[in-house]
Amino acid sequence: MKTLKKIKLDMWINAIMTVLIGVLFIIKPYDSFKVIAVIAGIMILCSGIFDLFYDLKIRLNTYFMQGSLFEGILKCILGIFIITHAGITIVLFSYVFSIFIIINGVICMETAVCMKDIFHVRCTSYVILSCIIILAGISMMFFSPDTVSAAALMAGIIFILNGIIDIIILYRLSKIGKKYALEMKDVFDEVNGNIIDE
Repeated sequence: MKTLKKIKLDMWINAIMTVLIGVLFIIKPYDSFKVIAVIAGIMILCSGIFDLFYDLKIRLNTYFMQGSLFEGILKCILGIFIITHAGITIVLFSYVFSIFIIINGVICMETAVCMKDIFHVRCTSYVILSCIIILAGISMMFFSPDTVSAAALMAGIIFILNGIIDIIILYRLSKIGKKYALEMKDVFDEVNGNIIDE
């Protein structure tokens, strides 16, 4: 249940963060790029720190590996790089933010596969959408530094789409979680009823 809780928290943070970054890039794709880059870097760093703290908490309680550690380290490195190299980020925009888009796409895919494994539901559409996000991130790597405004606009659109996909998956996850919680309660009540009857 802790894993499901972590997935939901991670998805909410990613959804809110990606939508905010997307809106920032669409509103001002180039004018205040350094400010936007620093804000985006801080948000990515905060998300990475959250993943690291959660992974540490899980390790102390359960002594087994979680994917949060690797994601957290990647996000922290990327966030720190963006914050400390805001000027150079303009030149490397396509590469830096495409990496973050790819990481988010992988998180979406990981969540969809986890939903399929835990709840045995069809998640093909989410896997396909996640693959599209990953491919969009990869395609951004090939944008020329001369087209920063176009790349920022495209990144904004991809970030918002990524956030919307996260929110859709979260909605489905919540519905499935409630359904299974009710089924578990019914089973628990039935088991308790049998014990009382005996």
